[in-house]
Amino acid sequence: MTAPQDSSGASMVEGPAIAQGAVLAFAIVVPAAIVQLLVANPSVRWLLFGVVLAGFGAGGYRAADHSRTAPLTSAALAAVVAFAAAQAIAVTVNLTRGRPVAWTGLAFLAMLATSCAMVGAWVRLRRSTAGSD
Repeated sequence: MTAPQDSSGASMVEGPAIAQGAVLAFAIVVPAAIVQLLVANPSVRWLLFGVVLAGFGAGGYRAADHSRTAPLTSAALAAVVAFAAAQAIAVTVNLTRGRPVAWTGLAFLAMLATSCAMVGAWVRLRRSTAGSD
């Protein structure tokens, strides 16, 4: 299986851009998620959930910023990589502690994370077109 290509035949998968975005998202998301688990106040938990979503948006922004040919694809894949890495840790912890894993919830959160990354990429693209006017 080969990487997706654009109409010119260039690869749409840019590893360095994806890695940049995934690392930033992971660095923001994981600490916020850990603190969210430790806090009892529902208002603070929602605020931290917002930080988690913003972390995916920041990762998408960075991936788009470092992408030359496919900023939206790079942002989406960066979110998927960061989400998969974070959830691999969370699922492992839950299973070793005998806690259930909400698989359908993970699917929804993966789509939400990817959407936030795409919004971050869109913001980056809008900033670059606004600066060229």
